[in-house]
Formats: sequence, C-alpha cells, structure tokens
Amino acid sequence: MLPLTRDEAIVLAAVRERIEGGGSTSAGTGMPDAWSPT
Repeated sequence: MLPLTRDEAIVLAAVRERIEGGGSTSAGTGMPDAWSPT
C-alpha cells in the first residue's frame, strides 16, 4: 500500500464500509456521499 494522507485513509475506510454494507448511499449512486456532486 502507498502511504495515505489522513483524509485519504478516511475516504478509503468509508468506501470499504459502504461496500461491505451493501454499497448503498443516501444518493443511491454507490459512491461515498462526499464524492456526490450535490
């Protein structure tokens, strides 16, 4: 693994958590809410 910044580590943890939890989000896009355009 490449060294991660704190923010990158948080994003990756959130992605893994959502994927393992079914990948659903409030936006329903399968992407973390922080990455949603709205």
